[in-house]
Amino acid sequence: MARFEPPFGGAIQHVADPKRNRGYHYVVAWGVDLGSYAYYIEMSCAEAENDDAPKNAIYKGRDGHWRTVDELRDARQIQRYEDYVAALTRYAEDLAAERRHRR
Repeated sequence: MARFEPPFGGAIQHVADPKRNRGYHYVVAWGVDLGSYAYYIEMSCAEAENDDAPKNAIYKGRDGHWRTVDELRDARQIQRYEDYVAALTRYAEDLAAERRHRR
C-alpha cells in the first residue's frame, strides 16, 4: 500500500492526494512549511491550476503573479522543499502504480 512519508509537517496539513494537489507539489510544501491547514493548501493548488501557474510555483504574490521556488535565495529552504516534493512525487507514483496493479 502506498504511503506518504513527508520530511516535515503535521497530519492535518498534507495534501498528498494527486486529485487534491493537482500536481502543485511546491505549493503544498510551501503551505506545510508555513503551517497552513490542508483545506487552505488545497484551495491554493486549485487557484494555481486555474491560473495555469508553473508547476514549481510556491505562492501567489499580492501583485497576482505566482512566485516559484527558483526565486528563493536560502539554499536550505530550497533543499527542504525539494525533499518534500520528492516524497510527494514518490507517493503519487506509488499510488498510480498501485491503482494500475489493481485493474
